[in-house]
Amino acid sequence: MPRIPYANIEDTPQKIQDFFAKMQANNPRVMNIHRMLAHSPAAVREFLRYGNRLLARAELDPRYREMAIIRIAEMHGASYEWVQHVPIALRCGVTREQIENMKNWRKSPFFTKEEKVILTFTEEVINKSRPSDDTFAAASKFLNPASLVELTLSIGYWSMVAVFLETFEVEVEEDLMDEIKDLLPDSMPVRS
Repeated sequence: MPRIPYANIEDTPQKIQDFFAKMQANNPRVMNIHRMLAHSPAAVREFLRYGNRLLARAELDPRYREMAIIRIAEMHGASYEWVQHVPIALRCGVTREQIENMKNWRKSPFFTKEEKVILTFTEEVINKSRPSDDTFAAASKFLNPASLVELTLSIGYWSMVAVFLETFEVEVEEDLMDEIKDLLPDSMPVRS
């Protein structure tokens, strides 16, 4: 159960209702994260638009972005984020073996050298607020400046999402578990 009730979209200001109506025209479903964000009319639109820009209009290889997000979700124990992004990751080319071995990626043979650099970069930004010089140099060998910026912004954004989800104990929509429930780590309980 979430720590506060989800917002009733019909009770939000008209501009937020209009925003959700436009959103539903493209994606018929308003998710629990959207309903929780709707408590803040000042932030909900910009928060969701920013994430959508990083998802749809970035230069960063989506496979790298999704690997970073899955690792972030695992690091934060954010099952909602994990459940939302595993299907996206699979569509972007992340393999089931990589998802199953994400926690132990350093020793796993399922990750390339570049993918391990992405995951090192991600963990260092989360744990130390910046990648080491060696990690940054390694990432710079295969990522251009735009991709480096977008990787860092993605790490920051989806870390914020994970913290938001965990703070309010946003519940996973039960039907989303069907496709990927066998991939959920035992250490990550799901609130639904």
